[in-house]
Order: sequence, then C-alpha cells, then structure tokens
Amino acid sequence: MVARDRLGTAEVEALTAVVRALAPETDLAYMRRAARAPVFPYAHGIPPLTPHDNDTLYWKRPSLRSGKVLDAYGVQVLTDEHLQRATDLSRWRSESLGDDRHLIAHPQLDRWFAAPEPDPDLLQRARADLGPLIVTDDDILQAIRTRGV
Repeated sequence: MVARDRLGTAEVEALTAVVRALAPETDLAYMRRAARAPVFPYAHGIPPLTPHDNDTLYWKRPSLRSGKVLDAYGVQVLTDEHLQRATDLSRWRSESLGDDRHLIAHPQLDRWFAAPEPDPDLLQRARADLGPLIVTDDDILQAIRTRGV
C-alpha cells in the first residue's frame, strides 16, 4: 500500500462502500487515517491513537465490544446497542444497514481524511458526541476484575 498525504473523496467513498458491504459480517467497523501504527503501538515506541492505554485488552473482551468502541472515527459501523450509548449523533449521517447495523459517518469527512491524522478539535468534538460509547480504562479494568484476564 502506498502512503498518501491525503485521501480524496473518491477514496473515502470507495472504502466506505467496502465497510458498508461487509457490515453484515462484522461486529464493528471503523475508518480513520493514522500517521502512527494503530495496532500494538508500544512495540514501536509510538504513543497510542486512542484516549486510553488498554486497546489489546479491549479486543480480548467481547462484552466490551458489544456496547463500546475504542474511539471516535470518521466512518463507523455500529449496532443498536452502541447507538443507545452515544451522547449525541444528531450531526452525524446515519444509514441503517439492516441486521442491527448502522453506518455512521461524520458530515465533514474531508477533515478526517485530508491529513495524516484527524483535526484535533474535530476529534475532541466527535469524542464528546460519542460520550460513554467510548470505552475507558475503568471499563476495561472492571471487565478484568469481573472475568479475569
């Protein structure tokens, strides 16, 4: 894959079409550019992309994934349960995909994908929109206490 300075509208729409098509086969899906490696960042000395430090533990906990997301993303596939936890998605575009899946897209996708990382103010506002939908370290630690590692 070739790294690009930005993703244009056509590329974002093409990737969104793939996410939309695969939605019935997924629990979650999300899209956001990242200048840093999003998976196992500590192995490379890179700070995490998400607002907490326990991403790996999140993926080991299906109970967390069923009602929480790691972070805000420009395009996401969420379930009814996820949508019920969000603070305010009124500014976001929402498309029912059937089978308890919804495509949620921020109205300003160019601000998510034009630069290697999303605009910090945009990301902060998106995180506020999702609110308690975003998993916290406390959520993960509670899952560990109740079910073990």
